[in-house]
Amino acid sequence: MRKVLNSFLFLAAVLVALLVALVVFQEALIYYPQKYDHVLPAQARAMGVKFLNFRTSQGDQTAFLYRAGGADQENPPKRLWLTFSGNAGLALYWLSLLQHIEDPDVGFLLIDYPSYGFNEGRPSPETILESSERALETLSSLRGWTLGRDQLGVLGHSIGAAAALQFADVHPVGRVVLLSPFTSLADMAQRLIFIRLDAFLRHRFDNVVRLKSILAQDPVPIIAIFHGDLDSVIPVQMGRNLSTLDSRIRFVEIPGAGHNDIIHRSAPKSFLEALSP
Repeated sequence: MRKVLNSFLFLAAVLVALLVALVVFQEALIYYPQKYDHVLPAQARAMGVKFLNFRTSQGDQTAFLYRAGGADQENPPKRLWLTFSGNAGLALYWLSLLQHIEDPDVGFLLIDYPSYGFNEGRPSPETILESSERALETLSSLRGWTLGRDQLGVLGHSIGAAAALQFADVHPVGRVVLLSPFTSLADMAQRLIFIRLDAFLRHRFDNVVRLKSILAQDPVPIIAIFHGDLDSVIPVQMGRNLSTLDSRIRFVEIPGAGHNDIIHRSAPKSFLEALSP
C-alpha cells in the first residue's frame, strides 16, 4: 500500500513540476527568437527591400517592404501581404520563396515578432498583433497609402499562421494563406504530454476559434491552407481539420514537404497563384 501511495505521490509531484515549468517557462517553450547577422540584411537591401522602423510598447521594431519584380516602391500594390514566420524564423527568410513571384502588383510587408531580428521586447499574441498593426500603420503613413480590405492579405507559417489569423480576425482582409497551421496550442501541448492544459496556457493561439470568427465575416476572405504530408512537427491532419470547417477553405497537401522545408517546396503553380492579386 505504501509503495502505491509513494508512486502516486511521485507522479503527482512530477505533474505539478511539469505544470509549474509550463507556466514559468511557457514563453521559452513557444518562441525561439533569432537575430540577424550582417549577411541577410545586406542581401535584402541588394534586392530592393525597404526597412521600416517604428516603436511599440515593446520598444524599437523593424519590418520590411518587398515589392515583387522590383516595382516602384511609392505606388501601392494591388495586393499587399502581411507575412508571419514560424517560431524560429525571421521575416527575411521569406525572400527565398517570394523571389519566385515576379508580378509587380504584389507586395509583402515582412513582420518580425518582438525580440526577433532587430526587435526589442517580448513576443506574445498581444505584442505580435501590436507589431503587425503598427508596421502597417507606419508603411501607410510613410507612403501615403490607403489600403482597403480587398488589397490586404495575410500569409503565415506554423505559429505565424496563428499570428496571421488573429490579424485577419481583427482587421478583415481579402485573402488568407496558411502554411503548416496547427489547430490550437492546447492541441499541440496535448500532443506532447498527452493531457489537456488549456487553463495553464497564457499564450493562447486557437486557430479553430479564429477561423470560425473569420468565416462569420461578410464577405468571407479567400482562404487557402498548404501543408506538407511529411510534417513531423504539426501533423498534416491538423491543417486538414482546419479546412473542414468550411467548404470554401481550399486545402493543398504538398507531397514530400516537412515542416520547415515547406517554405522552399511550396512554390508550385497552385501556391504562386494563391498570392496573385
